[in-house]
Amino acid sequence: MDIWRWVHGREEALREDGHTELAEYIDNISTHTVNDRFDLVDQVYHAALPLCQALDDKWLEIYFRHWRLQAHVLKNYDARGNLHEAISLLDFAHQEETKDCPQRICAVQDLASCYGIKDGPGFSEERISVCRETLAQIDGSWPCYECVSSELLDALIDAKNYKQAEIELHKIDAEVSKFQGDPDGDRILTRTRLLLETGRVEAAWSMIKDAKNPYGGDGFVRHVELLKSLTLCRMGRWDEAKTTCLDYDEIVLAATYYDDWTKIQILLQAQGLVENSRELRRNFHRLLERLLAKDALRIAFQIGERLIGLCQSAKERLRAVTVIQTMAEIIPNLHRDLGATETLNALETMVAEIEEPVLGPVFETVEDFLEHQFETETQENLAIDAALKKWPEDGQLYTRKSDIFLSHFQKDEAYVFLETAYKTHRGSAALESRFGSAFLAKHGFEAYEAEFPLDKLDGLTAGAIWNRGFNYVSQYESRNPEKALTYLKIIESHWPEDVWLLGRIARQAVKVGNYDEAISYRRRQIEYDGDDRNHKWDLLVTATLQQDVALICEMAKALEIELNDEGLYPEGKRGSMRIQWEGLSGNIETYHATRLGPALARISSIRRIDRSPQIYGCHVVFDPAPLNRLDQEDDEGYRCDIDGNYNLLYPPPLLTVHDPAYRTYTVDGVRPSDASLETLSARINAAGFIYNVWSPDAYVLSWKDGETERTNPAIYIYILVKPGDEGRLNSILKEFNKTLEHPLIWTELTKFLEDTPQRLQQDAIIARYGIEP
Repeated sequence: MDIWRWVHGREEALREDGHTELAEYIDNISTHTVNDRFDLVDQVYHAALPLCQALDDKWLEIYFRHWRLQAHVLKNYDARGNLHEAISLLDFAHQEETKDCPQRICAVQDLASCYGIKDGPGFSEERISVCRETLAQIDGSWPCYECVSSELLDALIDAKNYKQAEIELHKIDAEVSKFQGDPDGDRILTRTRLLLETGRVEAAWSMIKDAKNPYGGDGFVRHVELLKSLTLCRMGRWDEAKTTCLDYDEIVLAATYYDDWTKIQILLQAQGLVENSRELRRNFHRLLERLLAKDALRIAFQIGERLIGLCQSAKERLRAVTVIQTMAEIIPNLHRDLGATETLNALETMVAEIEEPVLGPVFETVEDFLEHQFETETQENLAIDAALKKWPEDGQLYTRKSDIFLSHFQKDEAYVFLETAYKTHRGSAALESRFGSAFLAKHGFEAYEAEFPLDKLDGLTAGAIWNRGFNYVSQYESRNPEKALTYLKIIESHWPEDVWLLGRIARQAVKVGNYDEAISYRRRQIEYDGDDRNHKWDLLVTATLQQDVALICEMAKALEIELNDEGLYPEGKRGSMRIQWEGLSGNIETYHATRLGPALARISSIRRIDRSPQIYGCHVVFDPAPLNRLDQEDDEGYRCDIDGNYNLLYPPPLLTVHDPAYRTYTVDGVRPSDASLETLSARINAAGFIYNVWSPDAYVLSWKDGETERTNPAIYIYILVKPGDEGRLNSILKEFNKTLEHPLIWTELTKFLEDTPQRLQQDAIIARYGIEP
């Protein structure tokens, strides 16, 4: 059965009915899933599900709910957050209206996977049973057969029933080959694991070394790289294994990679190819904690066992004790013990034998202590306790101790420790920052305001006031810029000559549109730190926002920039540039512009028609710090950036100071002769409109001339008009159409002018030439 046929059919029907957004979501959610983009999966899911429910399309609802579970369960191992949803979906997928939906089988896999992630070996019997029951309902023509078969094989491998897994694998191959030919990518992964578990390393390498799956996305590629690295380790090809293995930053994207990656790191570390560093041990611990949060208990336990080995080797007693406690808490929640208690007992003995650290060097100052690099966190923790006895008033030591708690993922313990320290050493800037932030995160801003008021600052150091004040600023910066500015000025009263703070206040004043105040603060920056040219540039930008020509010229002179009396570059010295612009959907687009002044530009690109307003001709103030550098040369010696662009690129504008408010209309149809187009261009330009041909050479129209099928080159023109000039443009186009064998259409303009006779004529042209209006 082609279970995708109904999906593709539904997608096509949605597009025909105008539900293009939902149709696009169908493709997007599966693409994001196989590429480990879980945030985007959730965005699509939350946007698509209400649309499915509005159409009362229960089959599509199953589809989207299943793919979200695929992402979060099979890929990101989140059993805790999704077990209830998997049960709910299974029930929903087997109701009268949905029992024929092919994806109902997928719902069975989702639920089985939840239990497998929680405790794969512990639930192996149940997983084997449900997989056999499901496979009995379908045959090898179903793509689901591959998925459920992989679940069956994984369960048998978890149960260490390798002989039965081999038997099942041959049955599956035979069944699938009747309908689908070669095994797909996912079964190659499972087959490789089985070969590795049974010691057939060379056969595993032959299987995995060239594995491909065109539909598997980045996720399949990552699994292949990890299995290749693991196989190379088993073959003793250590250098190749290290080169092949993925970095931590890549495997952390999805929990499905954690088990293989930690196995590989242990093997490489034993060969001296990976350092048993504090960072490695903390990364292992971080993966363990993430798995616990997802209820992936068995794998978390196994990674804990590997981490204990690293801690023993590094004599890192402190982390080892913490991990032992965590593993002990896991065991009662496993479905079956399967030797976990015995393993824990052996590990406890191992940890008890780790030598206690000895106190390190004696430090003369806190600064010396803070700069010292300790070999292990166990040594560092012991030294901090000693330092606190020697310097009990120093808040930096308390925050350093809290770092130790946090590095061991003991967030609650860190909070309690900081809370106790803060009560005794309230004036410390370091404690104000660390405990204040922890309190804010735990209790919210309303409670923070009550506990850390900004009008009762007696006893606080200037540094503590700074940290408290910026907690207030960060809360209001976006939602109430004026209030944020008020709090910045409270901080200023205690730090009146801090140049960075003055600039920060100036930027906030710009946000609220108070350019005079911003200019005042920029001048104070120059007064205190006149050698820094950046302050003069900042004042020039602020003057441009204010449109203060005299001040623009003053700063330009200080910066040795040549401007005319209007504060602009002279004609002939106005170069081209590119500038970013944020669209309505939040995407960043790039447009060309002419640089009129040091911080002023005129947009010269025409925006394609969508919901966004036209920006051609807008004068904008921009931050003149470019985002790229023209530090390369092309083959002919011209300067460009690393991507081959010849113009500097600047961030989105700070302010639009002039908007001609052009409206954009399009002209479409069979392409007239070049001579006719020159005539049209001349007439439009003479009328003061902006004319631009946008159509590519490949744009053609196919139409019927009686019984003859004809194909002609087509054209698509953008014309920009200022409000009130639409009638003049319509007259020019009407007159031009009289000269053409194949008349053009301009539907947006016709609708705007409510020209019914013209609209009827254009409907006829659209129908004749098959133009998409």
